[in-house]
Amino acid sequence: MSMPESASCTAAYSVRNILDSSKVPLLLKNRADKWNITKTWTLEDWGQNIGFSKLLPFRCGQNFHTEEPQWESLCVKKDLTMRQFIDHCLSNDVSAEWLYFDYKHLNEWFQDNEDFLKDIDWGIVGFPERKKSDSTLWIGSKGAHTPCHVDTYGFNLIAQIYGQKQWFLFPPESGEILKATRVPYEESSIYSQINFFSPSEVESLDAYVVTLDPGDVLLVPNGWWHYVETISEAAISLNTWVPLASDAHKQLEEALVKLFVSSVCRLSSNASKILNPNESNLEDENILNYIQWATEASKKLSLDEKPPAAKRACLDLNELPEGISRLKIFPADQFRKILRLKRKNISKRSSTILQNDTDFELSRRLINAMCSQQVLATIASKITNE
Repeated sequence: MSMPESASCTAAYSVRNILDSSKVPLLLKNRADKWNITKTWTLEDWGQNIGFSKLLPFRCGQNFHTEEPQWESLCVKKDLTMRQFIDHCLSNDVSAEWLYFDYKHLNEWFQDNEDFLKDIDWGIVGFPERKKSDSTLWIGSKGAHTPCHVDTYGFNLIAQIYGQKQWFLFPPESGEILKATRVPYEESSIYSQINFFSPSEVESLDAYVVTLDPGDVLLVPNGWWHYVETISEAAISLNTWVPLASDAHKQLEEALVKLFVSSVCRLSSNASKILNPNESNLEDENILNYIQWATEASKKLSLDEKPPAAKRACLDLNELPEGISRLKIFPADQFRKILRLKRKNISKRSSTILQNDTDFELSRRLINAMCSQQVLATIASKITNE
């Protein structure tokens, strides 16, 4: 019996081709099982290899309801050892707070330990050139999460190493219903103002929902919104952002965002609320140089761009090789049930993180207006075409 044309065409593609071409999230079951850290390492092993006495900066959030998302700038920072983190995860009283050692580039945080995770190789999903130096580590306790956001550069590959994480994903066109905002500001991150950790109101939107188990790898295509939360006692994952040629266009838009945000911060008394902690040293004198560089890169890409190869149109993601699957879509009514359950499981105690502040609200609205996709695209087009 011959294979259907669409299936045979898809089967002819390598895993790399499929991930590079996909416009929807994909789950690759058990792809990271070959890594020793996935097969054998316990929390104790992680502590031993990182060093039980090494102090690590953990972001500490609250396991009770807040109206706004628990933005990074509003979380407490604590320097803890892996022994303290493990004891927290294994204790019977973890209801008060969650801990997250998140978004840590391995080559920056573990320079003194060359052997730590030196065997990381993303060849398991077709990208053997991406190694430890291109990877980022996330270690969190139950409840640790990243507010819903979208990354403007590249696409994201995530390997679940230990424990479980739940993901909510939404298509690129969901920005309006997700209440997109550039405050807090972080280059290449656009946040949603909806608090999916303890939602006050149930949004009417479809969602892709998946729980990652150890060994699973998830593809998050460029432009997809995602909310991520640890649902086991502890979870550890690694990820790598794979760059795209189209990033050059996005870098120009991000340079313009940096200019607008910097301008508002100079005039506002709320710069500390506007900026994420990693953007606290926003330097005005470098922004015009950044815009100049990004403009030239975007112009060059426009000249070099070619139509995609005809064979790419052949790829049919409804006929994927064994072990690779699309995520399940939860229609709005089913997704509402998931959100209601999450809200029910969070303590009824309520806290409002941000106080009403007229100056801050004006700054946020001004930034979001200047940084809307329509405005950025118009300005970028005029800069590159003149």
